[in-house]
Amino acid sequence: MKAIVGPISPLTNGDPILPSTSPPEWSSAIGHAMTGKSGRVIHNLQEQITRLTRECNLHRTRAEEAQRMNEVLKQQLQTVTDRLRSSEQSHEASLITIARKDRKIEDLKSETQSEKNRRLKAENDAAETTQLAQQQREEHQRAFAEAQEIAQRSQCQYDALSQARLRDRNEFQSRFSMFRKDFDELIKREQERQNQLSRLDVIIEQKDREIRAARDRAEKITSLYEEYKSRSDEVLQNLVEKGRQNDRDVDTVLRDAREATDKMKWVVNVKQNVKGAR
Repeated sequence: MKAIVGPISPLTNGDPILPSTSPPEWSSAIGHAMTGKSGRVIHNLQEQITRLTRECNLHRTRAEEAQRMNEVLKQQLQTVTDRLRSSEQSHEASLITIARKDRKIEDLKSETQSEKNRRLKAENDAAETTQLAQQQREEHQRAFAEAQEIAQRSQCQYDALSQARLRDRNEFQSRFSMFRKDFDELIKREQERQNQLSRLDVIIEQKDREIRAARDRAEKITSLYEEYKSRSDEVLQNLVEKGRQNDRDVDTVLRDAREATDKMKWVVNVKQNVKGAR
């Protein structure tokens, strides 16, 4: 498979985002504690940070590959629409088009299973990180509970919009901007209360967002597959309308992929801003 160059991010002055290979940052505030139990825990957490960063880059690369595949699918669907508008297309050509779309359904099904596997792996990694950080998070449990409440509220809003097939995109963007603003304020308060644990909190929130993003992508791909499969039985009688509907479904998948890509880029930028503030 050829390498796919991701979209240009406005946060990097036009340069594509590359996977980070820099070593974990060493904090002088914890340097003398490396000989004790706390030092070993912190050292393990730094290794976890590095590993989670690599996984974030991997998820981002896979999201870019999914976006590329969706672009190819959209072009193929446009070709089908053009053929449907031609009165010279025969019944045999329609059957060939249906077979091609069935292969695309199998591809979407395979992609859905892959997304589920990645989501389970991300959930296991998040559970391990949470267990390691539990003893050091007792002083700010109230703030973390507030973050969970905000995340759950955002999840409910996102699910409602997803079930309505994103009929009001402007409202969704406004809600997401509000959530991002609240989350930035929460990070700022956590940094003021506990500077040594702020990076760990950012990583936990980052993993939560990745889990939610993976779950949302899997659910939307599954929903698209079920809808597309249920309509395939009527394709011979209503093939023109199905082509238009497929265009709208593909636009939804493309928009979701772009939003997922933007989310991961924003998370990486938040992590870089937190390191720069120190």
